Formats: sequence, structure tokens, C-alpha cells
Amino acid sequence: MKNANHYLSAILIALFLLNSCKDTPKDDFSFDDLQKEHIIPVNQGLQMYNEFKRNRDSLLQPKLRDLYQDSTFVDTKFVSFTLEDMKAYLAFIDEIQKQNPNYDISGLRVYFAAYPNAKSFRNKDIKNPRQQTIFMAPTVNIGNVDKQYRPLNGLPFYIKGTKANPLKGEFVIIDELMIDYNKSQRLKMHLQNAKSQKASFNVINAMTFREDEIITSTLLNEGDLAPPPYGKK
Repeated sequence: MKNANHYLSAILIALFLLNSCKDTPKDDFSFDDLQKEHIIPVNQGLQMYNEFKRNRDSLLQPKLRDLYQDSTFVDTKFVSFTLEDMKAYLAFIDEIQKQNPNYDISGLRVYFAAYPNAKSFRNKDIKNPRQQTIFMAPTVNIGNVDKQYRPLNGLPFYIKGTKANPLKGEFVIIDELMIDYNKSQRLKMHLQNAKSQKASFNVINAMTFREDEIITSTLLNEGDLAPPPYGKK
């Protein structure tokens, strides 16, 4: 696993340097579409933030303080990534698509999460124990299985790569990151796609590895949290 992390670090740095030279959007990119579909008015953003703060934050904070037996605990209000990190991550995903043309990477998911109530995890220090966070995962397209809930037509994955090329290999579906709705049908569809596209799929609970294979994670985390935990200001 350490070797895989070294590979990924080198690849991310290289991809960022390549991507930093490409400041112009793609030909099919439309700022108008972005404005219409995804950019929200400032007052709407403030209303949404206050809705969260007024309800969930006021309800959960006392519960979390009781759970952790810490009267000073204040949970995360936002998670921040540098623009350079985001460019590098998108270039990383683009390169995975180029290395695996039989797959169709359809989007990115943002998962709500929380760091464990511990000082370390798998020999790595946890900078913000107990704090709420997010991580991102790319999804692979499985076809038009669910017409009503289109985001469910993509499944989160990691790569069963090789030491020679950690970005190319079998896309392994991360079963535990799927919601239960229509789950068996969606898993069945991705297996059918694998056969028709001559691609290789798997599910995380059924892993077997050859000696030269490694896990290449696609999950992005370790952003900067605010407010910082008390005692770290």
C-alpha cells in the first residue's frame, strides 16, 4: 500500500504540472450552462448555510459534545482544498480515463464523513479527530438503469492496477459507498457492461490479487477544516 501511495504522489505532481499549463477551457465548455445549472445566487447560498446552521448544527452539536464528553467540541463548518489540489485531482481522473478507454468515468461524488475518534489510523496521524469532513470519489457509468435518479447510474470505484502502471487495470466497485436503493439491479448492470465492453469489473468484497497487482485509490480527502479543533488554534 505504501508503494501505491508513492506512485500516486508522483503521478499527481506530474499531472498537476501538465495541467497547470492548460488555462483555457475545453471547446465544449460553456460558462452559460454552468451559470444556469450550478451557480446559485449569493443570497440563496446564505439561506442554505443558515438553514444548516440553524437546524442541523444546533441539534447535533449538543449531541456530539455528549458523545465525545467534550464541552468545547465545535464541528466543522467548511472543508477547503487549494485550487492547485483540485486541478491536480481532476487531471488525475482524466489520466485514469485515458489509461482505461473501455470505461466511462461519469462524474464525481462528494461523501459526508467524519474522522475517527482516535489519534491515528493505519500508522498515519489523524489531524482532526472526530471532526466532520468530506471525501470525493469518481464514478463509472453503468448505463441508463435508473431514469428518475440519474446520479445512481454511476458507481464509485478504485483501480486494481499493477506496479508497472497503477492507473490502468480493473475498476473495482466500492460496494459500501453505494446506497441500498435498486442496488442489486445496478450491480447486475455493471457486470453486463463489463462483458459487452470487454472491460473488467469487480466488487470490493470479492477481491483477489496477483503478486504484481496493487490498489490504486481514487478517493480525495485531507482538505483543511474550519474552525480548527480547540487546542490547535
